[in-house]
Amino acid sequence: CGVCDSDDTNNNTTCEQDCAGNWGGDAIVDCVSNECTTEPENVELWDVCYSIAETDSLDISGNLLNGVAGGLSGEIPPEIGNLTNLTYLRLSRNQLSSSIPPEIGNLTNLTYLYLSRNQLSGTIPEEICNQGDTTPSVQNNQLCPPYPSCLSEYAIGGQDTTNCP
Repeated sequence: CGVCDSDDTNNNTTCEQDCAGNWGGDAIVDCVSNECTTEPENVELWDVCYSIAETDSLDISGNLLNGVAGGLSGEIPPEIGNLTNLTYLRLSRNQLSSSIPPEIGNLTNLTYLYLSRNQLSGTIPEEICNQGDTTPSVQNNQLCPPYPSCLSEYAIGGQDTTNCP
């Protein structure tokens, strides 16, 4: 990303384009996004770049993304399974829909997994049981039985099964 360097001697400014294509601007968001998609040590989730090696906790609950209310919606990207150092993942109280990706099973270091109070549907992949000592919380979604044996009745909680086969 380029920035402007001021030339005080003749009051000129020598500029480069920033990541958004603005001359003399200071936008870096696009650079992070571009790095994210081209660098194998990063993963992009919901338009935010995360370091695979350094991200061990991810809390995007209550419709908050980077501390800003936005109402996280859509599906859980399968790329979330690349964040193998995660020990804490909380995506509860959002508007996430679709199914839980089986790649969630790649997160074998998780001690906390909260996916409750969304609009997740379909069946829960057996891979959710790969987390070891944690009991994932998937309460208050639209997830269909049969449920994996690693989940307690409390972890499953109330499910809206009206659209289940």
